[in-house]
Amino acid sequence: PPSVVSDRTQITANNFDKISSLYIPELKKIIVAGKNENSGDDLEMIVGEVDDTGSFTWGSVTQIETDRLAGDPGLVYDPSTQRLVVLYYCDGMSNPEYSIFSRVLTLSGNTISNIGSRTTLRNQDGGSFWGTELVYDPDNQKIVAVYRRGGGNNPYSAVGTVTGGSTNTVSWGTPVQITSENTGMLDATYDPDTNRVLMVTRGP
Repeated sequence: PPSVVSDRTQITANNFDKISSLYIPELKKIIVAGKNENSGDDLEMIVGEVDDTGSFTWGSVTQIETDRLAGDPGLVYDPSTQRLVVLYYCDGMSNPEYSIFSRVLTLSGNTISNIGSRTTLRNQDGGSFWGTELVYDPDNQKIVAVYRRGGGNNPYSAVGTVTGGSTNTVSWGTPVQITSENTGMLDATYDPDTNRVLMVTRGP
């Protein structure tokens, strides 16, 4: 069991849903992302840190996307460019209705100082997406996205290259269908011993 349990700390008073989090060891930072149901279901993020006593220090809430967030966002840190990447699914839009977007973000202390333009990984009318996850491949210095494509509900994966500097962009390779099976939720991680991305899925 843990030897120290700190008091709970309120991160935001907003009605937060679809929450994801990421710890970045080299920066000693915690990233929290989610949907703010008090302001049109937009994607918002918060950067924080914790000291040895278990005390948290949180920055201000930053709006990342104004379109409606529909699923838990994927988060990954790219140490080669020192950038944070978020992958997220929006719905309720028009032409087309469903989209998976990504953005590259710059961290400065406990703030997000630069939000790159959004890049579309997939969009379509009809069906829905699920399980937007990101993994960093340190051997190839690439990020890997896994997600469920709407329609046939099959899992797909794509490899991305992050550009930092003043551009903050990610370019995606051609998505690859992982299996033809109908898939529910999914998750992924990187195995450094075999240099492979491992994905687990749940049936519908």
